[in-house]
Amino acid sequence: MSWLYMAAIVALLVPAAALAQTYDTPQTLAVVISPPFYTYVDADGYAVATGIVRNESETAYVGNVVIQARFYGDAASLPLDAVTAGTLLEVIPPGGSSPFVARSAEPDPRIKSAVASLQMFDPSNPKIPGLAVERLADGLLRIRDSVGAPHANITVHIAYHDAFDPPRILGTSTHHIGGMGIGGSLNLTTPGEYPLGARGATAFVESDAFSSGTISWRIGAAPSAPSPPPAQILDAWMADHTGVRTTAAAAHQNVTLNAAVHLPDGEGRYWLYVQVSSKESGGVVLLERVEVDGAPSIPWTPTHEGEYIAEMFLWGETSAPASRPGPLLLLTVG
Repeated sequence: MSWLYMAAIVALLVPAAALAQTYDTPQTLAVVISPPFYTYVDADGYAVATGIVRNESETAYVGNVVIQARFYGDAASLPLDAVTAGTLLEVIPPGGSSPFVARSAEPDPRIKSAVASLQMFDPSNPKIPGLAVERLADGLLRIRDSVGAPHANITVHIAYHDAFDPPRILGTSTHHIGGMGIGGSLNLTTPGEYPLGARGATAFVESDAFSSGTISWRIGAAPSAPSPPPAQILDAWMADHTGVRTTAAAAHQNVTLNAAVHLPDGEGRYWLYVQVSSKESGGVVLLERVEVDGAPSIPWTPTHEGEYIAEMFLWGETSAPASRPGPLLLLTVG
């Protein structure tokens, strides 16, 4: 997987901004979109929004979950695109969760952010535990009957995520592996490639009538990448009003977000984009850009206490990522 694909995944200007949203039906059902909600550009130029839907009901199964993702540009009050998507799992058990993936209808370089909302869901007939999944080796899963029944249309969903806590979904894959008899088992060779930057994966398995628990594993070193591109962000940091590097600031204190950038000679103009989002909710609190001329710096005055994640991206005149993103900054506002 090329570094350009990695840059496309993580370099959409707004890995997006949706607070956890709860959609309740009378007395028994509660379904939420859990943060972080994340938006990126895939290899084909489409905007992709990902997140997790959680069934907070204690006894009820839910299905037919529909999420709407609305994609926005820089300053437009109306969305550039709106699409609906379902969860990867057809039926979410009590206390369970499922990823969702919503993809814009067309590639659109104007898209800079997205918001997701729950549109509907219904009570569902249970898919009772009847499948077991285990990881036999790197790249190999085994799915077997654990209830003494035949299984039809077994589907395995794998969600790849980064090292954030809670993690952001960087991509998914779905594998239809057919049916299985009583006491049977099937092996699945998982893809050898995964989104660059992924540090873990979780498998979700279901058939027509049964489901399994989830299984998670860590992904080791990322695939080797080619030499760094000529344009790159060498360093990133926050500085207080005296210019001293720091990772902590007081609310309403003026600080700056700075980068050391290397640019090739004579290759046009470049812009540094800086995004700051709440670590707790994923909501974006700052999104600014500055043309790179020397050492770029963007002012920020935080207004609320909490932990924040600052991300920096370098873009060129082609409206495409010019390098890998800069180092992530974890900042505290007290």
